Amino acid sequence: MLVKALDFDKLEEFKTYCLIHRDEVDESFIGDMELEKFSISEDNPTFILLNDQDVIVGVLSVMTSDYYRNGKRARVRIFHSVLKEFSTYKLLFERIQYLKADFTDIFMYAFEKDQTTIDIYKKLSCTVERYIYVLECDLDDINIAEKPNYYLKDLIFEKDESDWCEVYNEAFAGQKISDLTVQMVKDLKSSDGFIEGGMKLLYDVNKPIAFIMITEESEETSYIGPLGVKPSYQKQGIGRYMIKIAKKFSKDKGYKKAILVVNSHNESALSLYLSEGFKKTESVICFNYKL
Repeated sequence: MLVKALDFDKLEEFKTYCLIHRDEVDESFIGDMELEKFSISEDNPTFILLNDQDVIVGVLSVMTSDYYRNGKRARVRIFHSVLKEFSTYKLLFERIQYLKADFTDIFMYAFEKDQTTIDIYKKLSCTVERYIYVLECDLDDINIAEKPNYYLKDLIFEKDESDWCEVYNEAFAGQKISDLTVQMVKDLKSSDGFIEGGMKLLYDVNKPIAFIMITEESEETSYIGPLGVKPSYQKQGIGRYMIKIAKKFSKDKGYKKAILVVNSHNESALSLYLSEGFKKTESVICFNYKL
């Protein structure tokens, strides 16, 4: 077995490997458009495991762009081996230890039902950071009580990105994530599943106070999230209002179902989603590795 950095000769084989195995892992950043845009760079340190026939049998790709660098937490794009042996994962994992020069942590995800991967992560000294629930609901007719004191609009690119950032960074302040930048919001337009009109902003007069994004998960299913409400406007029914807006938008676009994710410890959000007809379908574990 040989581990080496991904090169241009193996780039297409790497992308094909991701396509074949993405149903087995967290596929947030290995969708069709993400893979099409993927390039070999310092922001995408990627290593491949080759067998004696020079065929890829394992991959480890990490995201280290400024967003992650600012928070000193790198994120795994894909960590997988068809051999499902600890030794193969260990060989790949050893190659990213150099990241400790710029990062304090690496985080990655595993399905709660995937005990093999969970055992491997734990053997690599990764620890459980949190549990995340995947929730789903059928999109029936939706009645929305208007909020007369507020103004809802679709985000206009090249104009409203800073408003989106303002709400996002206030809503998620103190969490283990980096601040969102205007450029990051601009980039959402070319992300997997983007739907025109699927980025909603809510204003109190001229002040942005909440946002929600709706994207396409599959032909019949929309994905709702993220949702953010400024702290001073929380617990006033605004989150519920935005969820209803997202569900109605999804139904009007022809989707039959909607899904979203929520941290298990966020009891208020979980209670809101369950009361809006969502049901838990899957559980994902976020693992953290201290460099």
